[in-house]
Amino acid sequence: MKRWWVIGLLLYAGCGGASMAGPPRTVVSEREDPAELEGQQVAMSEDLDTVLARPEPDCAAACDLVGSICELSERICGIADRHEGDRALARRCTDSSGRCASARERLTSAACACEP
Repeated sequence: MKRWWVIGLLLYAGCGGASMAGPPRTVVSEREDPAELEGQQVAMSEDLDTVLARPEPDCAAACDLVGSICELSERICGIADRHEGDRALARRCTDSSGRCASARERLTSAACACEP
């Protein structure tokens, strides 16, 4: 009889009774995919090239694009900061920061001034 009690206890522990040890751990995943954000940033950088290549650059559109490019950089770097030690994410942050800086430089070269 004692053997059945032990088997029953083991089955209980394996089928949910283990929750007595504490609440289940929750793994928090990122809501945003850094690769997707990087893809958006690259596309916006290409759009910026197009806008600035016009004989009369559309400075308003260029300012909006640069703002979005740099905002995406902040989001990518924020994800990298939350995953310290992840070299791939650190590299994405560095690359995205470079795209932001480059976009700002191109804006200045085009003599576009953006309002804060």
